[in-house]
Amino acid sequence: MNILTDLGTDLAFAFLVEKIYGQRIDPAEAVALISRVQSVLEPVSRFQGDKPPQPFIERSTSVTAH
Repeated sequence: MNILTDLGTDLAFAFLVEKIYGQRIDPAEAVALISRVQSVLEPVSRFQGDKPPQPFIERSTSVTAH
């Protein structure tokens, strides 16, 4: 079990739910949140013998709200 992968899936689901219900998340806030969570959980993940997480790569794509 990779705790970072599981948490990433949970975060993605939370963002989807918020988007559906009209409470938009600023992309910069999402990137900052994911980075903070990864940095906090990385020692836990290493302790469990999991592979190190892939670094989060910020993409320079625009986000369009519908």
